[in-house]
Amino acid sequence: MNFLLRIVWLTMASLVLMLALVIGSVFVLVSAVRWLFTGQKPTLVVYAQAYQRWKHMAQSDRYSKYPDETIIDAEIREVPEQRLTAHKKEADRH
Repeated sequence: MNFLLRIVWLTMASLVLMLALVIGSVFVLVSAVRWLFTGQKPTLVVYAQAYQRWKHMAQSDRYSKYPDETIIDAEIREVPEQRLTAHKKEADRH
């Protein structure tokens, strides 16, 4: 009985795996055909390209574009309260 149960579970697991592979293959095929006809890249490709850009940006930030001796000048100013409240009132109207 135990051997028969193992065969049934193995068969069910194989069927689920095959179903997942078929669904994935159909999705890839439909995306490729859509890409050929409409020119729109599949979302998976768009996400992969965005990830590659993000990874490249993260690697390039390790090294500053300014040497350590470079002094970057900055001026700090306070924004008057009247301006802030005027923008808030405009935003509330819309």
